Amino acid sequence: MATGAAQSRSRERRENAESVGMPQNDLTLLDAVAEVAALASPTSPRTVSQRAFDAARSRSLFYPNLPHAKHIAERLKMTWPDVLAVAHAWGDEQNKLLGAKGRGPNAKWVTPENAASALAVVAHRLGKDSLTQGEYRRERAKMLAHDAKRWMHGGQLRMPSEEQVVGVHGSWDAALSAASLQSTTQRERKPAKPRPRGKGASDCVAAVVRYLKEAGGDHPTATGYEDWYSTQETAPSLDTIKKRHRGWSGTLDEAESRLLEEKLGIRAQR
Repeated sequence: MATGAAQSRSRERRENAESVGMPQNDLTLLDAVAEVAALASPTSPRTVSQRAFDAARSRSLFYPNLPHAKHIAERLKMTWPDVLAVAHAWGDEQNKLLGAKGRGPNAKWVTPENAASALAVVAHRLGKDSLTQGEYRRERAKMLAHDAKRWMHGGQLRMPSEEQVVGVHGSWDAALSAASLQSTTQRERKPAKPRPRGKGASDCVAAVVRYLKEAGGDHPTATGYEDWYSTQETAPSLDTIKKRHRGWSGTLDEAESRLLEEKLGIRAQR
């Protein structure tokens, strides 16, 4: 009996230790899944087995402590094939699927009112009259991280994720409107700037390296790259990276490796 209880406590400690590497944001978690799946099986990341995925985690530069596939599926309340399918879905489809999940019993504290308030607070902090999901996600992560440091027993601040915001409002623009912010269609857009053609593989990798240095933070994502790209004059678009190189996950993997080599002095900066 005592032995069984000790084993149970040991198992619980291992699972708690693993949870340290679990991104709080579901979209960030899915980005991590897509990255590690590409490392585990570059030719078929959408069908990688849990065992292969688990073995590849340590090779990730940004997510080496990602939990086992089993625990990720439990966190998302999905089967492993569904996790892989959503991880490789386009952003709008991910938002739709996770928005429905965000309306579940475990997120009853999220209401249209506090979701709108969270957007308003973040917009005020950034001095903006509108927000992209990427801007909200990054500032929310900073606020939660700062709050966590202030409390001995864990953070007390609760802010809905962007998928939960979409879940209670139906769309990102509807949430912006509820927060008295400009919708994405109302945002004043800068005139399109001519971009050089003929972006090759080396240009794509070099651009992602620049993104990692300037805005990637600890959890670089395709959405984050698009936000950064909108401020650049010569960087290749995300579509260009997907079409002309190894896709987002493959290019990110190569850029992370190049960045690590630069930091270690293995390769001269390009």
